[in-house]
Amino acid sequence: MQQLLWAHASRRLVQDSLDGLVASVPHLRRIDAFPEIKVVVNADHAPSRVAVISGGGSGHEPAHAGFVGMGMLAAAVCGEVFASPSAEAVQTAIEAVAPSDVLLIVKNYSGDRIHFGLAAEAAKASGRRVALAVVDDDVAIETPGLAGRRGIAGTMLVHKVAGAAAADGASLDEVADAVRRAAASVATLGVAVAHAGPTPHAIELGLGIHGEPGFEKGQPAPLEELVPRMLRRVLGYRGAAHAALNSGAPLALLVNNLGGMSNLELAAVTHEALGWLRNQAHNVSRVYTGACVTSLDMSGFSLSLMSLDEARTRALDAPTAAPGWPTICGPVEPLESRVLPLPPAIAQLRAKRAALLAGRPLASATPQGRELDAAVRAAATALLPLTQHLNELDAAAGDGDCGSTVRTAAEALLAAPEGAFAGDAAEALEAAVAVIRASVGGSLGGLYAIGLSAAAGAMARGGSAAAAGPAEWSAALRAGLESVELYGRARPGHRTLLDALVPAAEALAAAADAGAGAAEAAHAAAAAAKAGAAATAGMAASAGCASYVRGSALKNEDPGAVAAAAWLQAVADSLAGGEGR
Repeated sequence: MQQLLWAHASRRLVQDSLDGLVASVPHLRRIDAFPEIKVVVNADHAPSRVAVISGGGSGHEPAHAGFVGMGMLAAAVCGEVFASPSAEAVQTAIEAVAPSDVLLIVKNYSGDRIHFGLAAEAAKASGRRVALAVVDDDVAIETPGLAGRRGIAGTMLVHKVAGAAAADGASLDEVADAVRRAAASVATLGVAVAHAGPTPHAIELGLGIHGEPGFEKGQPAPLEELVPRMLRRVLGYRGAAHAALNSGAPLALLVNNLGGMSNLELAAVTHEALGWLRNQAHNVSRVYTGACVTSLDMSGFSLSLMSLDEARTRALDAPTAAPGWPTICGPVEPLESRVLPLPPAIAQLRAKRAALLAGRPLASATPQGRELDAAVRAAATALLPLTQHLNELDAAAGDGDCGSTVRTAAEALLAAPEGAFAGDAAEALEAAVAVIRASVGGSLGGLYAIGLSAAAGAMARGGSAAAAGPAEWSAALRAGLESVELYGRARPGHRTLLDALVPAAEALAAAADAGAGAAEAAHAAAAAAKAGAAATAGMAASAGCASYVRGSALKNEDPGAVAAAAWLQAVADSLAGGEGR
């Protein structure tokens, strides 16, 4: 069983969870018999309608209490974590919805069948009309034997069919018939990180929602391989749903988070499932994604397919007040029909960027152009070996990704065509901006794009971009840093890249005033940047992610400042080499 890390009092966890749900959903009520009886009912249930009741062990939230509401369940009976509720608790739910006729929906586990069955027989003996239906949608077990297949996430779709039929005024026999047809039309397979496997992160196909064994353990596989394999088993399993799922009828797809999977990954599962089913000529007309039938914080997901006829489609589309039903759902259209073209302004921007990066033969470039192209590539090359070091420095602030971001920028600059940076100074800066804007995210990428863009504008306005010297570069660098300070809200002394670049700008200006050449001025700037970066060791951070970390944890240099000093040194060395050529 997974760990309940946040249980403040484990013996009251289920009760407190239900009270939290009831307190936050207006139509929910609970029976006052904690802790032995944990029943949640729909206060808006109409006595003239069939009451659909389900339940089981807790730990599968939002199942089952989250499915109580108009259009789904009239009541849910909850046991302790992974433990069936008692027959008395089930009978309490039946009496709570009196005088309605009652349909009990049970996931196929022996404890649930026994206790719900006992309650059903007791209610019948007292004169109530009660029927019981079992859902056994799990296709993990090839030969289920006497116990039969387990009931898992497909049960939620069956609940919806039952609740919609009851809300429409169908009789008990009619609702029970709809449920049995639905249960015979749905199949599910899950996968999750194994409790014990050949490696610490092995996955297990068919792992049950109570941790019951699956049918295969192995290494994690890419979703584009794993999802089709799972769907082939769901469609190929020779169970009650096989004929319906392969009849060519429309399908509903449920992508269910077992509790510990990120929404980022779950949406990717949905994409892979829809794509594969469409490629196999299956008509998926409804899709539902979310944490529906979970297993505490189990890291994994399940895929359910239900064959749809007109009645089941209407039932799934019918309104419901149940808080746990996925609210964003509906008809499925080809992905291509939901992809919009780029806004014209962005299309023009990308065209301009492509033109900037078209490149040119270096032989036809000006000497300054060749010098600039070489300097940009030298700066990028110098950053590549620093990836791990920068990440380690950045880890003290919690991110640990500065080196990776810098590497992304460097690789993108090096991938630009020959001569992409061989225009005048303004064009070289604009080309660098185009690369970074298109390739580099995060705060660092944004700050460099802002700074370089401002520097390019200053260089163009200065009128000397075709023959830029230290004075022009000094003015451009100052303009870029002012823009970084404006949007980044950082200043020198805040432990950022500014602590390297502002001293570099001051040294560059001083060298320009003294009449230094390009290489000499660049080396002065690089030396100042290196000293500024070294001074950030132990400096308290006032900006960026590092500002959230205690100063005592920041004993090393700031990674952004170190990276800035490194590329400035590489530029200076490149310029010095160019003068010698």
